[in-house]
Amino acid sequence: MLIDNDGARHVRYDRTYRGLPVVGGDLMVHRAANGKITSTTWAHEGALKVAGVTPKLSTQDASKAAERSAKHVKQARTSNLDSSQLVVWAVGKVPVLAYRSTVTGAGAAGANTREAVLVDAASGAVLDQ
Repeated sequence: MLIDNDGARHVRYDRTYRGLPVVGGDLMVHRAANGKITSTTWAHEGALKVAGVTPKLSTQDASKAAERSAKHVKQARTSNLDSSQLVVWAVGKVPVLAYRSTVTGAGAAGANTREAVLVDAASGAVLDQ
């Protein structure tokens, strides 16, 4: 929850789809200092429809794609701590099944810089970093 200087509150709710986290599908409710709802904000409005929740790409293949594609870290690698998680990517107009992979490598923040890479679970294409 975020609280403004004037007492207004902004509460973020995470969205799921068939048990999977939805990236880009969050909802924020805005309340005035008196508690009255003033507005709501959806990152992705409307119903989510994804062809299925069974990926064509394996978790290992998603991790390898993320390692190859990382832009902000050098010598990117994944480990047991840096895993690939199946998610619904709802940032664009058409939601897709994807992996959110975290890679570690050398970067601006030091030797253990971490970067999240989102990979399409069907094609292996990088969706975002």
